[in-house]
Amino acid sequence: MNLTVTSINIRYEHDQVSGVQVYFNGYDADQTTSLGGHITLTAEEYAGNESISKLNELARERIKMKLTQ
Repeated sequence: MNLTVTSINIRYEHDQVSGVQVYFNGYDADQTTSLGGHITLTAEEYAGNESISKLNELARERIKMKLTQ
């Protein structure tokens, strides 16, 4: 699955990050199956994972968890 982070929405409370929504789009190699949505991270989960590659990894993990529930 090719996954791309399309935007990041950072929520602040009292000048501190309080949460983050990471929006993504993805599709398979044949481009016959697609998905899109967002994952919500806490400030603690976001800290240290600010790079796009790390956010892609987190999104992939969350998507896998959702699909296996």
